[in-house]
Amino acid sequence: MKRWVLLEHRLSKDNIKGRHYDLLFEEKASCLTLQLEAFPLLNKPSVKAKLIQPHNLYWLDRKESFVSGGRGWAKQIASGLYSGLILNKENFYVFFKVLPNGYKAFLEFQEHACRIFSI
Repeated sequence: MKRWVLLEHRLSKDNIKGRHYDLLFEEKASCLTLQLEAFPLLNKPSVKAKLIQPHNLYWLDRKESFVSGGRGWAKQIASGLYSGLILNKENFYVFFKVLPNGYKAFLEFQEHACRIFSI
């Protein structure tokens, strides 16, 4: 299984303006990254999402840090492992496990929306 993280990204550590969430999926040399408009809740409606430029693998191991280029602050709020082959980056499903509690769920990314649902 590969790693994933959910980052809260804001303008600064103490300023929630511009807040969104980046969901990163480990690939070979970088992380496939979805930018989420809101925090996705289990078995709730989809949140708006878009595929953005891949992020550096560095973010898989950071709890929080400044974002380069003066682009704000990011803090890891969830992480775990995932499996699933992401062939079509516009529409995909992955199985993921939230660490350390081991909770398992599926994530669906389809038509610019992201949804998490229980197994």
